[in-house]
Amino acid sequence: MVHESQDLIRAHHQAMKDGATLWTQRVNKIRDRVTTLQKTRPDSRRILGLERKLAHQKARQAFYQQHVDAHMFPPVVFGIKKRWLDRFKTLDDPIAEQERQQPRREAWDESRNGQLSV
Repeated sequence: MVHESQDLIRAHHQAMKDGATLWTQRVNKIRDRVTTLQKTRPDSRRILGLERKLAHQKARQAFYQQHVDAHMFPPVVFGIKKRWLDRFKTLDDPIAEQERQQPRREAWDESRNGQLSV
C-alpha cells in the first residue's frame, strides 16, 4: 500500500512537469496564431477570441510552472467521495447543521490528512 502511494505521488509530480511543458507549447502556438492574424487581418474578430484563450492558457501555464520551479507540488489527496459529499451536505435548520457539521468536519480532516491506514 505504501509503495502504491509513493508511485502515485511520483506520478503526480511527473504530471505537473508534463503539464508545464504542454501548456508552454500551447501558449506558444496560440501566441504565434495571434501575431499572424494581427499582421494579416488586424480587424479580425478571431483575434479577441484567441487573446482570451491565450490569457486562459497563460494562467494554466503559470500554475504548473510555479510548482515546477519551486519543486513543490499540490498534495495528493487520499479519501473517498462519500466523505466529500457528506462534508458539503446542508440542512434547512442552521443550528442542527452546525451540530451535525462538527463530527463530519473531524471525519473529513482525518480522512484527508495524507496518511494511510491499513
